[in-house]
Amino acid sequence: MLSVSNFTGRSAAIAPHHFWAYYAGMNKLLSQAIAVAETFPEDVQEKVARSIMEEAKRLSILKGIADADAGRLVPHEDMKAWAKSLGSDNELPMPTCK
Repeated sequence: MLSVSNFTGRSAAIAPHHFWAYYAGMNKLLSQAIAVAETFPEDVQEKVARSIMEEAKRLSILKGIADADAGRLVPHEDMKAWAKSLGSDNELPMPTCK
């Protein structure tokens, strides 16, 4: 039987808190990929699930490129300030596109 740990090696719950939304989304997508993969013969289930995840990654990259081409970007200075604040008593919210 496939599980999230087959692919991540750990539970998404251990991810740093500021990345929780990302990991939760990926965990949900991976769970859906596993559910689809389990409809295939057992000897190909892991390959099917990995293929689904690779396609999701590819589509995410294409979306990012389209966003950049359209000018939907996070300014570098905003990212630096956010990254520098991580782990401090005054963490900044994750920056958004301008």
